[in-house]
Amino acid sequence: MSIYFISILVVVVSSILITFFVLSDNKRTRASNAFAGMSAATTFWAVSSYMVDAGKTYNTSLIAARLAYFFGFLATFFIWYFSINFPKKLEISTKEKWGVALVGIFSLLVSGTSLVILEVEPNPGRATTLIPGVFYNVLLVIFTGFFVLAMSHIIKAKKHAGEQEKRQIIHTLYGVGIGFTWVILTGVLLPVLLDNWQVSLLAPTGVVFLTSFVAYAMLKHQLFDIRAAFARASAYVLVLAFTIVIYAVVVFGLFENVLLVDFENQTIVRAIYISFAIITALIFQNTKSYFDRITSKIFYRDSYDPQQVFDELSNLVVTTYQIEQLAEKSAQIIEKHLKVQFCTYYIESASRQHLFGTRRDGLLIHSDTLFAALTDEKAIIVPSRSTRKTDKTKPLPKLVYDAEIGLIAKVSTNTQYIGIMMLGEKKSGSKFSKTDLKVIDIIVDQLALAFENAVRFEQISMFNLTLQQKINEATQELRSSNTKLQELDEAKDEFISMASHQLRTPLTSVKGYVSMVLEGDAGEINDQQKQLLNQAFFSSQRMVYLISDLLNVSRLKTGKFVIESTEMYMPDVIEEEMQQLIETAKARKLELSYEKPENFPVVMLDETKTRQIIMNFIDNAIYYTPSGGKIEIILNATEHSIDFRVIDNGLGVPKKDQQHLFTKFFRASNAKKARPDGTGLGLFMAKKVVVAQGGSIIFKSQEGKGSTFGFSFQLDKIKKKQEAEKDTENS
Repeated sequence: MSIYFISILVVVVSSILITFFVLSDNKRTRASNAFAGMSAATTFWAVSSYMVDAGKTYNTSLIAARLAYFFGFLATFFIWYFSINFPKKLEISTKEKWGVALVGIFSLLVSGTSLVILEVEPNPGRATTLIPGVFYNVLLVIFTGFFVLAMSHIIKAKKHAGEQEKRQIIHTLYGVGIGFTWVILTGVLLPVLLDNWQVSLLAPTGVVFLTSFVAYAMLKHQLFDIRAAFARASAYVLVLAFTIVIYAVVVFGLFENVLLVDFENQTIVRAIYISFAIITALIFQNTKSYFDRITSKIFYRDSYDPQQVFDELSNLVVTTYQIEQLAEKSAQIIEKHLKVQFCTYYIESASRQHLFGTRRDGLLIHSDTLFAALTDEKAIIVPSRSTRKTDKTKPLPKLVYDAEIGLIAKVSTNTQYIGIMMLGEKKSGSKFSKTDLKVIDIIVDQLALAFENAVRFEQISMFNLTLQQKINEATQELRSSNTKLQELDEAKDEFISMASHQLRTPLTSVKGYVSMVLEGDAGEINDQQKQLLNQAFFSSQRMVYLISDLLNVSRLKTGKFVIESTEMYMPDVIEEEMQQLIETAKARKLELSYEKPENFPVVMLDETKTRQIIMNFIDNAIYYTPSGGKIEIILNATEHSIDFRVIDNGLGVPKKDQQHLFTKFFRASNAKKARPDGTGLGLFMAKKVVVAQGGSIIFKSQEGKGSTFGFSFQLDKIKKKQEAEKDTENS
């Protein structure tokens, strides 16, 4: 077996293995297909080159020589096609596309004909001499042009590639460049220049350079994802080796060397061999499963179940609303499954900009710069793969290398840029795969919504805290203001009480002296004087009632408001109060009527305060009834109750004001216009006095049609004690 044959065998086997592994890539691309085509063409070229010298006949050698040039050009074409798709698709000019298409078709048509290899001259013991055709040199130039064009594309791609892709390109350049340069030089150029085809025997060794560098790039720098095929192949090799060793040890070592069994009967020997073969076949599947697990651990150290990651994160995001917990726990899940050095978030929330996750030291100094730099960047950046250049204001690559960041992902929704996720390098030392990037992309989308909700939850919480603080401050201010108001109110009550007492004495004197003059104690007076004095007396009485109201309001606040019940005959009281107002009613052209009851029980009421109520009701009816109106005073007594009513056909009370009518200082809107000098205390005190004595207020009104004001008492509560006892005895 010659060295030439061995070199051809090495080339063929290595090319076939590379083709197999590349085509086994689960994520085949144009680049992997092109490289597989180049490897396959190289295999056929190597076999054809060997058959040029190994052919038994002239025709065999001639056909092999022409096929060698055909497959050689085909390999060169696949190199060019690989160069425009590795590491990513390259945009080429229309001129180059048409040029490659036309030249490629021409080369394929002529490369396997006499236009390139005219004939061959076998040389026993030496390499076969090839007689070039008319297009031999043309094809040589085309070979060189395609090769140079492919190298220029790969070199151009290297300038814009990431770190890992650069390492892949460098080893590919070394392999393809050295290998094909060696093949063209020794297999095409030198034999013609030196007129010595013995040099062509060295051509196949150039493929060894190609396969060596490419195999290293595949295994070390993941040029193609061949782990699945390599793991399966390794598992089968280990299973086969294990089976052979066990079979050999048991059959040959145990029986023949240890037990020293010498079976003369060959049937027994065959039966033993067959039995162990059957046993080996039965345990083959279990053995294969065992070695599959071992190779998977070796070649898939970074493997994980994406669905398990998604499920754990889904359970987390539906149960967690705090940014800190969401970030910390999701970082632990990602670090555990993706097997990265760390997972850290830089989140911009309502209250702060902060780091969360499994590592924080050394990252904070870079995070805000990274956050700003990623505003216009793509969603996921792997620094070793990134092809984007950053300007001097955004030195992204240097930052991530200094912080030992292996991947950066922008966490954002359609409406809000929330933050960034920074992952460390993988613990195994391998780079992030396409599967990793897809999983991270889904994770980021899932977490972006969760973080957005958490940020909003925090904003609402902060708003609630701020609102609570504002409420507390406002409450404190209100309490302080209320305290001041209470102090002012107390001062006001003291002032009113003091002023009322001070006014009451002179008014009583004025009222008394006017009364004495009216009664003739100072001599006879004429009718006009009497009328004027009556008005003065009535006004004094009204002032006394007003002062009494003010004093009673003050007493209500201080708890000194006391009902002093005395015997009271209401028909006379009403008549006396009405008599004081007859002149006023006549002056206003009002009809004032009262039918005094003949039989009426003596009741126990506070006469002074009750008089004031009666006076207030009648006085209000006079002032709020237009000229020509009618006022009717009714006093009734039944077996169980008494009631007093003042009925007028005056202004009436608007419906919207009726519910507030008996509150302190309140006056109906139409009453304010009719009588601007009112205080709003009369009805308030009337209700207080009536209720305090156990009675109830009577009120009915319709705006524009008049009102009814009065009160009602149950007789058993206000009847004179002796009469009540007498009624009880009679019953």
